[in-house]
Amino acid sequence: MSQPTLILTQSDLRLLVTRADYLQAVEVGFKARAEGRASSPAPLHVEADSGGLHGKAALLQADRTYLAVKANSNFPDNARNGDLPTIQGALLLFDGANGALLAIMDSIELTIMRTAAATALAARFLAREDARTLMICGCGA
Repeated sequence: MSQPTLILTQSDLRLLVTRADYLQAVEVGFKARAEGRASSPAPLHVEADSGGLHGKAALLQADRTYLAVKANSNFPDNARNGDLPTIQGALLLFDGANGALLAIMDSIELTIMRTAAATALAARFLAREDARTLMICGCGA
């Protein structure tokens, strides 16, 4: 008997997942990649008239094997033409042993927090021990 698929919206993720959780998850992912327990093929991109779609996929072998695919649409004129965000999407998480769909999650919240966590880890592991200042240049959320 299959388990129901968990659906997590942006607000659900904000309530359930802490910054420390994101930091730990990103660190586990980077370590798994370095140890050959994670992989990711080249991203997919499809052009549309006013934007496009991109997809990214990954495999992670941790306590069990997981497969994930993230699909985001990117339509830069959305903010000007209406009330839709520029980027919208979802992450699908699958059981790597049997292909069962475990969760559907808002990809925008995950992307924002994953980017922040990766930046924090880079500062933690790559900064000089006597560093007193951190400068971050970027764009987006």
